[in-house]
Amino acid sequence: MIKTTGVPRTLRACPTGAAILLILASAATFCASAAALDPAGSPPEGEPSPASPGCFGGRFYLLFGQRDCTQTQRNATTPFGVDHASGVAVDRRTSADNRPAKVYVADRGNNRILGYDGIGYCRKSPSNGCNDPADCPLASDACVMDGTRMPALVFGQPDFTSGACNGDDNVGFGGAARPDTLCLTGQPYFTNNRAEDWTALNFDVDGEGNLWVPDIYNNRVVEYRRPFCTSGCEPGAGDTVADFELGQGDGARDDFASNGPNGGTWPQYFEDRVPPASVTGLDLATDGWANYVSAHGVSVDDFGSVWVADTSNHRVVRFPRGERAIDTSLRFPTEPWSRPLLARYDSRTQRLYVLNLVADQWAARIEVFSPTSFDSKGNPSFSGATRRALVPDQPFVPHVPSLDYMCTSQPFADWECGAVDWQGQYVMAATGFALNPYLGSSDPRFARYASGIVWINETMAAHRTTLLDPQGTILAVLGPRSVNETRAAAYFQCASDSPFQPFTPMGSPAFDPYDHILTADEENHRVASHELSAYAGSGCPPDPIGGLFPGTDANVSSNDERGSSALQAALAGYQPAIDMQVGETPGAGMAVYNGPDDDPREEQLIVLGNGGRVKVWNDYTHTPPGAPPTFVLEGVATGIFGQANLVTAGGSSNLLLWTNSEPPLAAYPLPLTESSSPVGLHLEWNDQTPIGPIRGGLAYDEGKARLYLADPYHNRILRVSNVSDFATPGQALTVDAVIGQSDTTNSSPNHGAATPQSDGLSMWVNNELKFDGQGNLFVVENDYEGHGNVRIVMLARADLDGVTTRCADSTTVLCALIPAAKAFVGALDEAGPGAFETVGEPGSPISVAFDRAGEMVVSNDGYYGDWSERPWRQIWIYRDPLRRDPDGRYTTGQKPDFSVAVPMGAPGEVTFDSHGLLLIQDHTWDRVLGIDLARDGSWLANASRRVRRHLAASSSGRAAVSARHRAPEPPRTIGSSVH
Repeated sequence: MIKTTGVPRTLRACPTGAAILLILASAATFCASAAALDPAGSPPEGEPSPASPGCFGGRFYLLFGQRDCTQTQRNATTPFGVDHASGVAVDRRTSADNRPAKVYVADRGNNRILGYDGIGYCRKSPSNGCNDPADCPLASDACVMDGTRMPALVFGQPDFTSGACNGDDNVGFGGAARPDTLCLTGQPYFTNNRAEDWTALNFDVDGEGNLWVPDIYNNRVVEYRRPFCTSGCEPGAGDTVADFELGQGDGARDDFASNGPNGGTWPQYFEDRVPPASVTGLDLATDGWANYVSAHGVSVDDFGSVWVADTSNHRVVRFPRGERAIDTSLRFPTEPWSRPLLARYDSRTQRLYVLNLVADQWAARIEVFSPTSFDSKGNPSFSGATRRALVPDQPFVPHVPSLDYMCTSQPFADWECGAVDWQGQYVMAATGFALNPYLGSSDPRFARYASGIVWINETMAAHRTTLLDPQGTILAVLGPRSVNETRAAAYFQCASDSPFQPFTPMGSPAFDPYDHILTADEENHRVASHELSAYAGSGCPPDPIGGLFPGTDANVSSNDERGSSALQAALAGYQPAIDMQVGETPGAGMAVYNGPDDDPREEQLIVLGNGGRVKVWNDYTHTPPGAPPTFVLEGVATGIFGQANLVTAGGSSNLLLWTNSEPPLAAYPLPLTESSSPVGLHLEWNDQTPIGPIRGGLAYDEGKARLYLADPYHNRILRVSNVSDFATPGQALTVDAVIGQSDTTNSSPNHGAATPQSDGLSMWVNNELKFDGQGNLFVVENDYEGHGNVRIVMLARADLDGVTTRCADSTTVLCALIPAAKAFVGALDEAGPGAFETVGEPGSPISVAFDRAGEMVVSNDGYYGDWSERPWRQIWIYRDPLRRDPDGRYTTGQKPDFSVAVPMGAPGEVTFDSHGLLLIQDHTWDRVLGIDLARDGSWLANASRRVRRHLAASSSGRAAVSARHRAPEPPRTIGSSVH
């Protein structure tokens, strides 16, 4: 393996007992001869520079899973896949310069639009793109749909392998905008969970072939003038740089650098500090829930006017052709229907159709506006217009008080006509619609569609595309077998071997100049094309004629066996092996193994990902950023992995352990190799009664040779003492103690109470366990988004060792209801204050780690307080977690000393290796970061001035370390990890 920058090998060769320098808040361990750092944090003279480029004022020494610190995509971004196919648009012009018709796909997860010169190729002339045989230059040719077709253009990114918002997701949409960038994802501002980000994109191509895109988190609409133009192009045409902008600037000129709501600039404006709406500004991104579970839309009418759903300003606005000032504004001041998502004007019916949303209900309806007058050119005016909902008169389906709506006049049960909410009532969860191009058609092939008005994409539970007439009657439905069903009800009956059956249509459907309807399938990350003339409007739909991105994973993972051989060949050269795939399940798990000698094979970073993959980097401290893992173990475990479920156990066995396997515990000898296989271990009580799956964290007590297992589903901790049997295949490990319950069967949170009890230890969702250097056990009672007691409690060493009480239902198993010695975030007899209300401390703790000086690092999932700062206030430092008051009691209500500004989505597991490097698993951005706080003081930007002075003095050897932090270094057991 190539040796580049990283921790110098001299640091790894320090003998046990060598003189060391402990740097507060860093956990760095240096040989006595190591050169001192200067206060600015630059490396000593002669040492290599950090491997990763600068990012948000700091440098990473280690980076795994992304090619550099600006990359944040799941799997490797390539031209042949998307991450959330959120919409599709087609240039329907039939002019010679638009053959084949140009197709645009919104790849929202990668903050880009992909442009295609036809989504297939001509069989007789493969260099020619096509959407239909009529596009092919040779007679009797066939148009072959090519799921791995190379896009011709990419908008919003500099190349086909980049995908970050404005070039750097680490600062979210607070980063500066440019005319060549887009920002289509609301992470990590509105959500840290990529699985929850379902925003659809409704964009349009006007009658001249110009592409219009709502650039959501830049609060603007941008125009790309005839991007496919190759000759005789007007200024600005023929490229992927935006030429015109709405929503920013002063109305007289473009301002491609600004992106705040209503002409403001991030990050000064957030929620309650947003400037008022104006005739030039747009606010597409501040109404949180409506943003990440909804849609955004822009359309261009036959007169060249641009209609924008100015969602967060609760209005629909119109910009006349070529102008930057609004001339029409339709406001929606009354809840609940106040979040417009898309507006389209149909000059054929002289009606404006608006998709409106109740954000917190995922409910939508289409409202119809009739113009009040027209100018001399036929442009409509809506001054004083009234609106009606595009819904029939019967049957009404009550949903919320004083609000009635329904989906169709067809007489069938509520659940069959659309999505269903938690009350079992119908919800039209639409994310986009298109005007029906076959309205009034005399072509007999489209007679069944001729009276339809709009095609609607219904997502969530409905999973279908429906055609409605002016009364709201469903005329045709694509997806289910009939108009009386949702796709969810008929999925198995209509499932086929085709990889392009529609499932979760997102944004608006699109139509090419022939008779094909194209839908973006958000859930399966692909686009399907159906031939409407072959569909009767009911019954199982025909297999699609083809589409794009046949893989069903985000960005088409190289590990996705469902991808075709052609796709795998196309992926070659795009480094798909660097994908982490650790962020799709909460806190997938991470461990470090530092062996006894200088063998690179015994310096391993081990990361557990989806599908039971274990990715291993050998010699990780000298691995260049973005390098693929040394090897991957496939399918070694099953199920959804819980937090912190990897631990390295020392002693003679040197084992990697994890839970949620079958049998309940799996053990691997260390170091891992490509041929490693697990030892399955059963769990049982002393009477040999088996114990089922354990889905929490583990902690190994080196001093007592005991294993502690978090059992969050039963709100307890299990202790195993016969650790000598770890390496015996099939051996049962005996649980000899239960902590947190009075017997072996009870599982109630907090002993049945709403909050922890003061008369004994009570837990709720205890996910992670970690020992500090003094043998105290720290328990994190929380899952992502504030589930559980949302706190950290400490069980003192003496209390752990002093358990003698028998369980109420056992004569052999011990039960401990010992009071915790200390609590962080919450009090001993209280749950944490709640992530959303907490500022200045980790309101939603996920993981803890301890350096050799005894300081505690806490990772926080970011759901707290001021959302404008949460992307970089998720790593907190407690310099003295064992702090006591003058009366000798542990300090209550202790706050962290400072946070470390590490840009990320949401951290998962944190740990220190034996070299003092802090390793952080980024749960949202699918990567592992390694930083050295002593080598780079810029990470300490949030520390107080006093702390920074102390750190600078310590790192240069000018000040002694405080005696209370000068804890003796624990003896190094071969194979052990530093907690």
